[in-house]
Amino acid sequence: MAAERYVDGGLQRHVSGQQEGDASVPLVEVPAARRSLSPSIEEKWTRRPHCREEPDHCSSDVAASPEPLDMLSYLFPTLRPQAFFPPDLHSLCDYAHGFSEPKKIHKGRGSAASLEEQRRPRQDGEDSASSGGTAAACVDRKLLSAYMSQLRQLEQWRFLCVDGEEMKEKKKHVLKQKVRAGVPDCLRGVVWQLLAGVQKMKQEAGYEPDMYFKLVTSKIWTEDSLTNLGPIIARDINRTFPKHILFRDMHQKGQQALFNVLKAYAIFNPDVGYCQGMGFLSGILLMYMNEEDAFYMLVCLLHKHNMQGLFTPGLPTLEKYFFQFQRLLQKHMPRLSVHLRNEGVEPSMYLSSWMMTLFSYNFSFDCVVKIWDVFLNDGEKMLFRTALAILQIKQEDLFTASFEAILEALKLTPSQLDANVLLETALNVKVHNSTLRELEEEYFEEKKMQALDQSGNVADPDE
Repeated sequence: MAAERYVDGGLQRHVSGQQEGDASVPLVEVPAARRSLSPSIEEKWTRRPHCREEPDHCSSDVAASPEPLDMLSYLFPTLRPQAFFPPDLHSLCDYAHGFSEPKKIHKGRGSAASLEEQRRPRQDGEDSASSGGTAAACVDRKLLSAYMSQLRQLEQWRFLCVDGEEMKEKKKHVLKQKVRAGVPDCLRGVVWQLLAGVQKMKQEAGYEPDMYFKLVTSKIWTEDSLTNLGPIIARDINRTFPKHILFRDMHQKGQQALFNVLKAYAIFNPDVGYCQGMGFLSGILLMYMNEEDAFYMLVCLLHKHNMQGLFTPGLPTLEKYFFQFQRLLQKHMPRLSVHLRNEGVEPSMYLSSWMMTLFSYNFSFDCVVKIWDVFLNDGEKMLFRTALAILQIKQEDLFTASFEAILEALKLTPSQLDANVLLETALNVKVHNSTLRELEEEYFEEKKMQALDQSGNVADPDE
């Protein structure tokens, strides 16, 4: 059964074999007006289910929505269905502005009552049957208040979605505050692309409009250098968010989109090709945007945000991250750093999966999206802040743990973290871009000295 719903203000399509009587995931039939929408728009703005039950990674369970779609029509009978789609953000914001102070609320289709009348306590002698209408009105007011709050929040984000790159430069401090306060879930796909600078990258690089289509349908894939990647990618996508409804079924739309994105990137950048970990990045992106946008977003992450070295042979960027993190750990938590070193626990033993997947593996979804929000605006310093925050939250337990217990704790901790606590702790960790640059210079200087020492030990045969 296919149905759509709104969660956190965002449209979500839920397709599953779940029984209709299951109250934990109420499914709402799509009205005829909704079905008439263009399939391309519906596909482009398909949303991801929220994770609640299974913390290892995304669950197939969907948080129950208190605002079914027919209630939206009930509360806003004049609202066009398209107004909740991000492509029609202007209409949505204009509509929200007009309803900033609602004076009436519908008790039923075709009737209305003032809020004051609904708030008036029932007098003795009034028909007791009216209590049901009063209770319904209370529920309606709560729903209306929730929708108004979401609409006002969307209106506040209009400055970014409308002005884009120009507003990013003019009001960086305002954008920084809003990102840290939380990006509306129904706009994350749009906002992430703006924060990452995808459109600017495409213009500067001069990519052809149909480049993604050409890559996906390219015959280069059959060449010997790439033909072996197909089975490897197919094997790995079965392990990518296997409990998430979008990717859990083999050979279905979600897995096919993920395969296409990874295949296109392998052809686009043969020097990197495909590496484990890229599937998690692409999977997160596909939960918020169509596969073409996800591809360009992946290109932007790996190139503009200097993450390409996380997946090239030798993993040079990852090695640099280990060095930088070790120095930062010594600075911020010297006692814990000494204890971990004495127990033989190195950053490479726990930091790899965090960095290569941008914390999308084994973390709750709330943690993942909040980290990504800030990372795309602040840059790689957010990755180090988050990693240090995890150790800071668990440091008391780690102090008394041995080697095996430390690794087990660091493996289980991500799924147990509260997203708000993690974000607040991470933002309080002082890591600056200038510090990372200094550590990067120190890392390369040390690598240079090691290379000189090794070459000095080799005698010149001409001497």
